[in-house]
Amino acid sequence: MDGHLQRLRTHDYTILTTLGLAKLYGDIGLRLEEAKINQIAESETNSHESFAGVYSSPRTPGRSKKLRSSSRPHRVNTNGGDSSSTGVNDADTIRRRKSAFDGDLGSSSAAFARVQTKGSDTQSDISGGLGLRKHAGKPKVGQTGPEADANGVDMIDTRPREYGEVWFNRYMILAKLGEGAFSQAFLAADTHCTRMGRRHDGTRLVSIKRMGAQEGAIGIADYHSISTLNALDPRARVPIVRIYDMFMHQTETESRVCLVMEPLLGGTLHDTFPRRIAALYAAQDTEVARKMHIDMIRKVVKQLLAALAHMHSNSLIHADVKTTNIICVDSQSLRAKLIDFGNAVSDGDVSEYYKTFEIQTVWFRAPEVAYQRPFGRAIDIWSVGCVMCELWLGRPLFTDMDNHSLIRSMLKLRGLPPASLYASSPVYSEAVRIWSSGRPTPSPGFAPAVVRGRLHGSHNLGMGVSSAEQSLDWDPQLRMHWLKHSLHVDDNDFVSLADSMLEYDPEQRPTAAEALQHPFFDNMF
Repeated sequence: MDGHLQRLRTHDYTILTTLGLAKLYGDIGLRLEEAKINQIAESETNSHESFAGVYSSPRTPGRSKKLRSSSRPHRVNTNGGDSSSTGVNDADTIRRRKSAFDGDLGSSSAAFARVQTKGSDTQSDISGGLGLRKHAGKPKVGQTGPEADANGVDMIDTRPREYGEVWFNRYMILAKLGEGAFSQAFLAADTHCTRMGRRHDGTRLVSIKRMGAQEGAIGIADYHSISTLNALDPRARVPIVRIYDMFMHQTETESRVCLVMEPLLGGTLHDTFPRRIAALYAAQDTEVARKMHIDMIRKVVKQLLAALAHMHSNSLIHADVKTTNIICVDSQSLRAKLIDFGNAVSDGDVSEYYKTFEIQTVWFRAPEVAYQRPFGRAIDIWSVGCVMCELWLGRPLFTDMDNHSLIRSMLKLRGLPPASLYASSPVYSEAVRIWSSGRPTPSPGFAPAVVRGRLHGSHNLGMGVSSAEQSLDWDPQLRMHWLKHSLHVDDNDFVSLADSMLEYDPEQRPTAAEALQHPFFDNMF
């Protein structure tokens, strides 16, 4: 492993310090250093242990602690005997690295300081992906077996099996960030960075998205979409993930497309937002927590709309907006970025989907797609409305697994769509049959209106008692009133924006740029 793994770019360290990740980067420095020591020792002793073996030893935490506290040379002998001339002088190695590091970066040398978790001898972990953690039970599937530490506590290696591998002769895998249906995400160290077109020694953190074996075309489309959007935003002001590179990763059996992007370590909104909200309500009075909850949603939705405004202004539709495709930059803030552009489609190519309408995740699918009608950029706005409601409810607004069930759920929440727009749909007649079945009965708390149908099972809206002619269309005010009742939210601006984005008529939905001007975003700092 090259010596430049032990160096750090000054601006990388400054950014990480700002994000509160200096401890994380310092831990990576320690692990790279120990990996270097182990590699040299293995080459001297012809050991057949794997690269990751240096971390599976129960002596590792103690050895790290000794290196930190002792200035005397300490030789590592992998044969288990006394120190010999073939060992590696850890203290000398550290001094040489520190000297070179200080010469280049001055006071930033603390970036690779050794880090330990308070109250524990084990090294700190990155999202559970690095190092060893204590465990009292059996190891999970795919993990190495437990070993006993100095205190007799079982340890489990939580690193992915790819840990320590160097892909494309450049990216060293450090941790696994997540896994989806079609891809996996890894945290890696880029061992040759470039700046202003020139190659130089240094390291930086990156995330690598490895596509499934059959999803190479989606990965390539993802790369080209993000690259185009990044090029149109050279100062990185738009909250869309930045992409650096694409390469083919060759395994023993297959090749996979890999995308190299900026590291987003805060987790998806689907995973992290509910935990933050639970902590918020546990720490605050209910009324205060509800207001803060709305403020948190406001920040996220504004960033999401800004990303879509950039896309739509360049004739590109995301077509897969959902909470799992929005990732926080770090775990401390609500700075979020939109990811996964593999399903993005240009305005001129939407007609290719008019035969199957296989586009958008079902839970976030717009009604024009569900009813198999021509669609455009407005499908992303409907999805934002679903995301907005999910962040408030703590669960998806719709949880249907097929198109037929989704239409039924839309009827319960939004009533029957206008016949003038959807009557020619092949599934509209079925929607009318569902809507018309059963006798409508008055529902307490709602003003009489010329509507009919069943909502949420037992929740029915009343008919106009003096109306001679019944209408299947809901009055817009009644539609918004029912949405507010269903969401149990008191913020009128929130309901107004959500209602406008969940409008059946795509022409009546605001554009992303128009939505950003909604009063809901007033007084934001």
